[in-house]
Amino acid sequence: MKMLRFRVTDEQYQELKTISSEKGCRSANAFLKDIALAILSKDKKIDSNKNDLDRDYLSVNMRFNVDEVTYDKISERAKKHGWTLSKEI
Repeated sequence: MKMLRFRVTDEQYQELKTISSEKGCRSANAFLKDIALAILSKDKKIDSNKNDLDRDYLSVNMRFNVDEVTYDKISERAKKHGWTLSKEI
């Protein structure tokens, strides 16, 4: 089992909460899960190994320097989102 995460703006989240409550879901997350499961159950031809992204870019390792202020801000945002520092970058 995998957990999916993605970002939306605060306004988008509020709109999603409103729509999900109108549809009778207990949360925005449950609403999105219901949508995803409905899509998967209708389209049996989805190839789980198909990936439209070119994975060659993953072979490049980048390193860069930032000042302490920038590092602190990125670290703070990563903690806020519950992500690692590398995901936040």
